[in-house]
Amino acid sequence: MKTTKKILAILISVIMVFGAMSLAVSAEDNTVYIISGTVDVTINTPIAGEKPSIDFTTDGKNYTVTAFTWYDKNTGAILDPAGTDFVYADGGEYTAKITLTPNEDYAFADDINVTINENAPTTMRFKDGSVTVEYTFSCDKGAGHSFLSGVKTVLLTILRVLRDLISNIIGF
Repeated sequence: MKTTKKILAILISVIMVFGAMSLAVSAEDNTVYIISGTVDVTINTPIAGEKPSIDFTTDGKNYTVTAFTWYDKNTGAILDPAGTDFVYADGGEYTAKITLTPNEDYAFADDINVTINENAPTTMRFKDGSVTVEYTFSCDKGAGHSFLSGVKTVLLTILRVLRDLISNIIGF
């Protein structure tokens, strides 16, 4: 009788261990898609006499911008686009800090490359699966508002959209 109880206890233990293992395997069975290559973020550059803007475009649909903050590089102050009368000063330097977070079932590759307005960021940090980048702009009166600059921005946006459409059609 004691032997039967021992065998039954061992059998129950083995079943519980394999049951727990199968739960662990099924919990890890989700597919995670890796975002690799270059992620492009385009933002409105600081223009002397204008208020800060948090308008942006990105080239991807598998991640979102979860934070966007402007800082005055000289004072370290956070610039509030909506709540103040602050305007950019000619010759000032301003840092954009942007956090990108992958959507559910996506993750950034360890070697992901992020650009801001086609430039490498000043700093780039990974934390909890998100990527935070900073880029410092020098503000000049009228910088970025020339006709050719506007045409360039529109053409680059159109090219990115076309690239995304072609890659979705072809499957790259």
